[in-house]
Amino acid sequence: MIKTNLILAIDVGSASLKLAEFSYPASGEMVLEKYAYIEFPTNLEDSEKHLKAMEAAFYAAVDKYKFKAKQTYLSISSQSTFIRFVKLPPTSHKEQKVQQLIAYEAKQNVPYPIEEVTWDYQLIDSKSEEISEINVMFAVVKNEIVEKIVKMIGRKGFKTKIVDISPTACFNTACANKVGTSECAIILNIGCTCSTLVFVDDGKFYARTIPIGGYTITHQICKEFNVSYEKAEEMKRNIGFVALGGAYEEPDSEVTATISKIIRNVMTRLHGDINRSINVYRSQQKGKKPGKLYLTGGSSIIKYTSDFFTDKLGIPVEYFNPFKIVKLSDAIEKEKLKSVAHTTTEVIGLGLRNATTCPIEISLLPEGIKRQQAIKTRRFYYTASFLTIIFCLCLILWGVISQKDFVVNMTNSGKTQTLSTEKRLTSMKSYLSKLKKGKKEFTATANYLKDRNTWIILLNTIQQCLPDNTWIVELAATEEASKTVETRAKRSIFGRKRVTKEKTGSIQSNNWIVIKAHSIVLSKSLKITSAEIFKNNLMGTEVFSNNPNDIVITDFNTSPDEANNIDTFHIKIKLKKKLPN
Repeated sequence: MIKTNLILAIDVGSASLKLAEFSYPASGEMVLEKYAYIEFPTNLEDSEKHLKAMEAAFYAAVDKYKFKAKQTYLSISSQSTFIRFVKLPPTSHKEQKVQQLIAYEAKQNVPYPIEEVTWDYQLIDSKSEEISEINVMFAVVKNEIVEKIVKMIGRKGFKTKIVDISPTACFNTACANKVGTSECAIILNIGCTCSTLVFVDDGKFYARTIPIGGYTITHQICKEFNVSYEKAEEMKRNIGFVALGGAYEEPDSEVTATISKIIRNVMTRLHGDINRSINVYRSQQKGKKPGKLYLTGGSSIIKYTSDFFTDKLGIPVEYFNPFKIVKLSDAIEKEKLKSVAHTTTEVIGLGLRNATTCPIEISLLPEGIKRQQAIKTRRFYYTASFLTIIFCLCLILWGVISQKDFVVNMTNSGKTQTLSTEKRLTSMKSYLSKLKKGKKEFTATANYLKDRNTWIILLNTIQQCLPDNTWIVELAATEEASKTVETRAKRSIFGRKRVTKEKTGSIQSNNWIVIKAHSIVLSKSLKITSAEIFKNNLMGTEVFSNNPNDIVITDFNTSPDEANNIDTFHIKIKLKKKLPN
């Protein structure tokens, strides 16, 4: 769920600042409105001068780009943080127990006094791994480092809400871009003073910081050519590249050839640390073998860097494109952004923290800064509360003054309404009595109307059930079927064999019909009589009972002459519904 419409994401590196302003329209997109990449002089020996250079660069960027967002999400370099991965036993899934164990691990492993640092943790869930242990990542940063940066940002009117770190911001961006879903992928962020290796393996997260970066190359060039840092940096950027391995034609310039060999030596050292990190990941974290490498970071664009790692690692290498999930506003200069696209991974990860729920969500904002921000936020509420109290007192005073007249008016109005209501109640009782009487008469009439078609339906049903050559001579309703006589016979024109079965007893009922009928016997080989056909037809209707015990046939011939073809029978059958009186 989108929490705010505009944020400023700031990634603080050792020699550069990356600032990105994101907007979040109602359509759910994350739109990059402005982007700034500013480099500043690196001074690792004097932290105060380094901070002043960073501050000057930040103020210049804010004044130039006129960012509108007031809420900032901050990411700091992994060089300034301490990251640790631990495994907890599976019996400690309870949140309180996990927090206690992680706090213990933090106190044991943090190389600074615990009261001088801010730390946070995240449980790492792997989709492909069976849950036998709890994987936990916790990050630690010194309060002093964060406080200086947050205060620097705050002096320009920005409020820092989240302090993230470079590896987790990079991981969140990779997951959002579907990196590492089908195979294990590694992202190599080559920065100024260090490189960060991030493993993305189907939900599993692992990261290592390698103290080799662009500064290492520049420092070696300084020593080799005995030039200043600025001159060495210029030489690295203008003519530097990673020397190709094996037999190849060296450049004509000896300086260029030397610089390319220096860069290759540093990259070879970096490759060695990458290999060691892969081995640690596979052995300790039970991870899969990486299948692809993505490059990012300010020093990753040295020429032939991707070819070098492709040759050394034996896997595909390409530059990470994090813009698949970001929409660019019309104000963005796309060609200019393309030249620094390799530096945007962290700020996009910060922007995602405001747009959706990310796989890793930590914040290293110190408690002291949180309290200061809370106090500033509450100033408005304190003022509003004071004004509200004054307003309430005025309302109470006005209420006391006008209460007497109000109560008197309400009492008089209540008496008038009570009298009116009593009159209406009496009238309603009279109407209700008339309504009940009319309803009773209506119900009686409706019942008569409802039963008026009963006999018609009954006669139509009987007529439909009559077999051919059969007619009814008598039909009457009865309340009792007393003695049951069931007769089965095989008939012929010239002779008759009759089998009868009698059941004595009495059947009490209020819904029986007695039918007397004649039928003409046309065939001497009939297997079933007209009476039995009539019985079966009646039992198949919705009017008469379909229970064989509820129908009685008295089958006999009234004529003593066997040559007579007219047969007479009686049927007593029970109705499903009682006939109306």
